[in-house]
Amino acid sequence: MPQFYVDYLIEIFEHLEKDKNTLYSCLLVNRLWCEISVRILWTDIINYNTLFTCLPNESKKILHENGISILNSKPPMFNYASFCKFLSIDDINLSQEILKLLMSQNFSLKELYITTSRLSTAFTSYPEAKDCLKNLSELCCYPNLNTEFFTQLSEICHNIQRLKLSFEKDISNGLTDLISTQKNLKELEITHVSNKELKDLILLEKLPDTLDNLLICGRNHYMSLSFIAKLTNLKELRLAFFNNDCFEDFKKLQYITFSQLQLLKFIE
Repeated sequence: MPQFYVDYLIEIFEHLEKDKNTLYSCLLVNRLWCEISVRILWTDIINYNTLFTCLPNESKKILHENGISILNSKPPMFNYASFCKFLSIDDINLSQEILKLLMSQNFSLKELYITTSRLSTAFTSYPEAKDCLKNLSELCCYPNLNTEFFTQLSEICHNIQRLKLSFEKDISNGLTDLISTQKNLKELEITHVSNKELKDLILLEKLPDTLDNLLICGRNHYMSLSFIAKLTNLKELRLAFFNNDCFEDFKKLQYITFSQLQLLKFIE
């Protein structure tokens, strides 16, 4: 089989990444089409039970001891772990063993969703973490993650394009460092659910001017919106507060030109 034919197929199939039904149909054409389709379908883990079959026996034993049963005992048809690009971490016992497996494949992660503080520290402690995370383009994280996790990410990841944050307590300096080291940050979503006033969020002053999509959702707390003035490349700006007084200095932005702004929305 000529390599250029294979390369063309891969390029075509990559354009079908979001068309799962078509990719599933391609699985049935022949071995080559099946291999390419599986590679693309499994960039996002679609079935943990199947991935479990790729685990070494030691990891399977640990999962079993923690009440996690592996339903499928058949040997896997492909090395599914080597295809993964997107990862969501929420269960400690499960994810530690999956992480070990993925790290052993020298995989390059594109998107990471992480909610567990204990596991966030373990993640960056792996020797392979640097190669795994250096091409990370999207990060979604939730309250109480260890500040060391963000500090380590700031040393590894410099090309995150989409960042979604939700927090309850003070923002760590590590997270501020992470934002300030990004060279191509395009989208930022901040959901604030604590009683601390947003005016104290130093990270807002660290936002790069590459940002073109900003969403801030708070509660009843006042915050200064002056930091938005330097974000002149914004295309979408969405603000959500439960108290209109939070927007009292919005008028200060009336003299700033946002030449690319396409959407300005106040969410109730």
